[in-house]
Amino acid sequence: MEKKMTTNMPKIIPITSLKDTTKISKMCSESKDPIIITKNGYADMVIMSAKVYEDLVSSGDFYLDED
Repeated sequence: MEKKMTTNMPKIIPITSLKDTTKISKMCSESKDPIIITKNGYADMVIMSAKVYEDLVSSGDFYLDED
């Protein structure tokens, strides 16, 4: 049986969309992937739900430098 590899396209939104906090919060909570925020057409920030962040940190796939 052949396994199919699937990848989710990242969600990319402009920084002006951050004005609608309810919509952004819902978008984050419904997604298991980070959301890329653009400014002037370029990636500027990445946001994700607290649950996704906690899972990422606890999995060991994420390194926090506490200097």
